[in-house]
Amino acid sequence: MEGMAVSTGPSGETLITLCSDDNHSLLQRTLLLQFALPADATPVPRLRPVSSP
Repeated sequence: MEGMAVSTGPSGETLITLCSDDNHSLLQRTLLLQFALPADATPVPRLRPVSSP
């Protein structure tokens, strides 16, 4: 991805927008993706890294 923006939507949700271009290649696509994270979303606990023996 070549661009990212984070903003707040009208209902308080967090909007994450990602974009990329095709670099003039037939093997790639131009994409514009947007994800909405609800304002009342419960955070997921992070796992601790596994230590090496």
